[in-house]
Amino acid sequence: MKRIFNNALSIALVTTIIFGTTQLQAKNSNLKKNITISQRNLHKRFIKRNPVSPEIAEKLQSALDEVVAEKGVGASIKVTSSLGTWAVTSGVSNLETQTPVQPEDKFQIASVTKTFTAVVILKLAEEGKLSLDDTLEKWLPNIAKNIPDGNNITIRQLLNGSSGIYNFAEDENSPFFQEVLKNPQRQWKPEELVAYSYRKERQDWVYPNTGFIIAGMIIEKATGSSIATEIRRLISKPLGLQNTFFYTEEIPGGLVNGYIDIPPGDGNLDDVSFVNISFAGAAGGLISTPEDMTRFFQALLKGKLLKPSSLKQMFTSVDADEPDYSINPRYGLGIRLFKVETPELGKFTWIGHGGTNAASGFGAGMWLYPELGVMLVYTENVQKPGKGTGIALTVLETLSEINRLNQDK
Repeated sequence: MKRIFNNALSIALVTTIIFGTTQLQAKNSNLKKNITISQRNLHKRFIKRNPVSPEIAEKLQSALDEVVAEKGVGASIKVTSSLGTWAVTSGVSNLETQTPVQPEDKFQIASVTKTFTAVVILKLAEEGKLSLDDTLEKWLPNIAKNIPDGNNITIRQLLNGSSGIYNFAEDENSPFFQEVLKNPQRQWKPEELVAYSYRKERQDWVYPNTGFIIAGMIIEKATGSSIATEIRRLISKPLGLQNTFFYTEEIPGGLVNGYIDIPPGDGNLDDVSFVNISFAGAAGGLISTPEDMTRFFQALLKGKLLKPSSLKQMFTSVDADEPDYSINPRYGLGIRLFKVETPELGKFTWIGHGGTNAASGFGAGMWLYPELGVMLVYTENVQKPGKGTGIALTVLETLSEINRLNQDK
């Protein structure tokens, strides 16, 4: 399998930004350039905390099972909506053993990690250990001098993508990708990843994989401790997150296997759990469950993690120039904000973060849909080049249909 990985994974990798993209299949609509979303009282949009009725649960389970059977391997999901809460699994965590996914099973959550990392930075700013307007030169002068005009880049710009620093994981022809293909078990240091961006021209906005790797380095320099320690101190311990770990930590049981379709379209899924995800770091190196992710996201939106001024800064967004989206997306500090339109759901807003790791076979999403009255968090353990499983839209459309049927009664 590892030999196949070295020969063929390039096809899988080139179609997806590692731990970067969100699976979204929706038609673009004419949207205002600036999407203004107030973070105040967002949590009140998901109303009921009691479980959905057995009838609704059966319909949702059937829809999830169908999409996982057709396009996925395994998935775990938690929904909080005006209809109630719903937390279930579907599929398997291991194709060889056919072990069903369990609610406590842990998945790599890819770029959803960025929201956690941003919260750590903001908490450290509240503690006076750093400022969002600190420059790269202040904390990492050796890196700053190797990036065009790097002295003036701020931590804020690292987190919202406006630093424009080259995304080391973006180009399938880059030395980074070639090295991953040759040596998928390599242990990467953050400095080695950032070095791929040295002397590369900066843009107005670039998806901030490199920015978050650098932010992780700043966290460690400002605190004298590891990213894992700071996430546990500032987020996991206060919220009681029992199943959230940084990849460097010992993961107690229940870690599911990840799968990739290589060569693409051959119908065979290969286990790539052996891939070392040290390249993900503070940009995509967390492992968690939908239950923990939901608790984190709700606490964030309720103001239980950050002061109001910090939360406001987190949701202050800039234009995000991402051609793959073509929906005028915006990006805050580890938070995505955008609107889309589909025939089934009309025009609605996405707030949160999603991600995929095309090298290790995982995807995740942590989203709030204010107009729909839904919070949806999911994890999955398969990546197929150019083919999203569409779990989020499947569940949203099923909920919408249930709502319509209820209204017609």
